[in-house]
Amino acid sequence: MADKFNEEERQKLIEKQKLNDVLYKEKYDHVRGENSPNWVGDLIRCSYPREFNKSLKEKIRKRDDFCCQLCKKNDEDTIFHVHHIDYHKKNCDLMNLILLCGSCNIKVNTNRGYWTGYFQEKMVIRFEFFNHIPIELNILDQISITNIKFSMPNHIPNGKIYNRIV
Repeated sequence: MADKFNEEERQKLIEKQKLNDVLYKEKYDHVRGENSPNWVGDLIRCSYPREFNKSLKEKIRKRDDFCCQLCKKNDEDTIFHVHHIDYHKKNCDLMNLILLCGSCNIKVNTNRGYWTGYFQEKMVIRFEFFNHIPIELNILDQISITNIKFSMPNHIPNGKIYNRIV
């Protein structure tokens, strides 16, 4: 069987690929690593803590009704991800975790400041009414946070601290 390319054509393709690699690096090297808009320091290299386990993830799935909290997808075939709202793997507080489908999880990994504020506000609004329910009636007793100070005060009225009864 004859080769699709002769040796001369093969060398031209190799050289073209090398040139493309160099041009790509020159074009995008300035936005890699610490220069990337998505850079969050060494957090990406950190491993998840022990408390971020199957049991915790299952609590979040149940709490969020096995439904993406951004696009509302809830198909049985959908693979869901438990997302850290503040992007810090070690912060496993239930008010910092939210369920997202795969495509939304990818979407929220850009413009992180916006999405942090968006989801923090969503969580406050979603659970605000529990502040007015006697604790013995509170069905979400697994929410352990007592004070939340949000990093994006423009997304939360007056940037105030929200106290929880749970």
